[in-house]
Amino acid sequence: MKIEKFYATHGDNEGEIDLQWEPSKNSKYYVLEMCVKHNGNNKWKTVDMVSKSSYRVTGLKKSVIYMFRVAGVNTKGQGSWSKEISKRT
Repeated sequence: MKIEKFYATHGDNEGEIDLQWEPSKNSKYYVLEMCVKHNGNNKWKTVDMVSKSSYRVTGLKKSVIYMFRVAGVNTKGQGSWSKEISKRT
């Protein structure tokens, strides 16, 4: 249930990043987390839980590198996190 293909692109407006991933057949929904990229201890926070395989993150600060990861969830629980991806606003 691990998400293998996960992408981030700039949104249509400043402070937006669009996330998209290949859906997992067994996932009922997905958990998205993000953090600001630091040298060392990154503090991940949940952005949202969604049923589709795309999401637009809004309200981000300009010229900051954000990191994202996603995991599928089904009746057996949460799967492994995807690879972490980063994008500068």
